[in-house]
Formats: sequence, structure tokens, C-alpha cells
Amino acid sequence: MFTGPTLPTEEEIECTPLLVRHCNVMHSLQWLCLNHCDYSDVELSEANMSTYLDGKAPIAVVYKDRSGNKIPKGMSIFDNDEADGTIEGPCPVVVYGLIGEYLETKSINEQKTMAT
Repeated sequence: MFTGPTLPTEEEIECTPLLVRHCNVMHSLQWLCLNHCDYSDVELSEANMSTYLDGKAPIAVVYKDRSGNKIPKGMSIFDNDEADGTIEGPCPVVVYGLIGEYLETKSINEQKTMAT
């Protein structure tokens, strides 16, 4: 989900980590089927794989118009800034992906790995 004051551009969407290169995915799955016993009975569908556009997100991109990126209930009474983050740079949007309940069971090293 993208939130912010403007709809993300194609260049900004390209900065997201969820883009699919269906040829790479198909080659990887074929390799797994040949070389990993747990994938020996998996049937791959090239018809399904070809429905994904190369270099695009495999899910619908949702945009919510929002002038700030702060949640009022989570703000301190001393927090007077309009928004956290930057208004300049290659990706001036906020992308949410990890949630607190999921992170509670992860070590700090696992969290750092997930964040990269």
C-alpha cells in the first residue's frame, strides 16, 4: 500500500521490493523441481506464470490519499512535525509491510535482515 499526498509514479513503484521477473522465478522453480526432493512432484504452469507482467508487482497497487504519514493515536503531544521522513529523494512515499505482532517473535538480527 502506498500512502502520501500524491499517487506514486512508475519510477517510485519500481523502487519497491515486490517486483517480479517471471522468467527468473520460472527458472528458479524449475531448478528446485530438478534439484530438491520436496519439489519433485510440483507441476509448474507456464500459462499462469505468463499472466504476471515482467518487472511489475504481483499484487494490486493500492494508493490511499493521505497528507501526512503519522497516525494520530500514535503521536506524542510534543510531536509538532507534519510528517516523518523526507519530501525529497527517489521514493517520497511510505510503504508498510511488517507488523508488530510478526516482529515480536524475531531476534534483532532477523529483523535487520528482513528490513534490508
